[in-house]
This record gives sequence, C-alpha cells and structure tokens, in this order.
Amino acid sequence: MEWTVKIVDRLYELHGQHIDRLRADLGAANRLLGSSTPAKTGLKHLTRAEFEALLRQPTDDPEVTRLWIRRIIRGHEREFPALAGATGTPHVTGRDPLAAPPQPRGRKTGT
Repeated sequence: MEWTVKIVDRLYELHGQHIDRLRADLGAANRLLGSSTPAKTGLKHLTRAEFEALLRQPTDDPEVTRLWIRRIIRGHEREFPALAGATGTPHVTGRDPLAAPPQPRGRKTGT
C-alpha cells in the first residue's frame, strides 16, 4: 500500500479522534467503577512521526497493522476506497468476520 500524504493526514486526524473517544469511554467506565481519578488513562496521541513510522515500517505481523487501520477508519470507509480491500472492511466483503456471531433471542417461559 502506498501511503500518500493526503491519506496519512486523514488517517492521523482519525487516529486523534479515535484516541479521544477511547479516553472518553474509559473515563466513563472509570467513573462507574468509582475511580477517584476517572480521567487518568495511559492513552496518548501518537506524534505524526510515530504514526507514520507505524504505517510505513514492515512488521512481523501485518495483520495487527491492518486491524489497527481498520478500527481507525471505522465509519469512514468510503473515504478510503484504496484501503477497502486491504483492510477487509464490511461494506466490501460482506459480514464483518471479527464481529460476534448473532446471539439467539428468546424469552424464558419458566417451564
């Protein structure tokens, strides 16, 4: 995959939004659990250089990078048609293979 400046810029922006959402979710969970410092997390935004290095450097497990990018672009897949095949986004391949299988629904009748 060729990482153009435009694609990297947009991915970096979405990465920041993704980290912000994760921080908010962790803060809410920490408050529910009674934490005295609910906003304290170890999450941080990557610098632009760190982000690009993760994208461009070969890795022993490219699946990790693929899933990471897939999570960052979730909801914005149509902005990245070049990444659609590489990330296996659901609108291209059908059902998301990482999604939990549907659970049977029904009610207990007490019998």
